[in-house]
Amino acid sequence: MGLDNSAMSLGRIAGPLWAGALYDSNIDFPYMSGSIVMLLGFALSVLGMKDVQTDQSSEQMMETAP
Repeated sequence: MGLDNSAMSLGRIAGPLWAGALYDSNIDFPYMSGSIVMLLGFALSVLGMKDVQTDQSSEQMMETAP
């Protein structure tokens, strides 16, 4: 819980600073930056799910082996 709160606090500090700097360059840059971060998070979660599914299927195969 402490690590989660720390990450949220860091995001609340760094996020507006990052978006403000991008907004000064172009009004669309903060939105593009946010979408890139979301896509990276999605890709990492999909890759993590594949690893978990692979581990679970290998454990099931070991349990059913004679």
